[in-house]
Amino acid sequence: ADIAAWKDNRIAFSEENFGTIIRALERQYNVQIKVKKAELFEEKITLKLEGQSLKAILEALSFSNHFTYKYANEREIIIE
Repeated sequence: ADIAAWKDNRIAFSEENFGTIIRALERQYNVQIKVKKAELFEEKITLKLEGQSLKAILEALSFSNHFTYKYANEREIIIE
């Protein structure tokens, strides 16, 4: 992902490591995301979204990568 895309609220990853995407989302949305499903870190993800909320991004990722998530509080998300 590039900085200009983040500023324009566009997200694009091509065959990127799941952990890298999670770290990028944490920085962009100022949240902490805990991943309890370790096998997700082996996933390579291609993702292109524009103008989406964090919730919409997590919904798309959870659907395609078969995980659930919940908010522990407003700044902490747990992926299972």
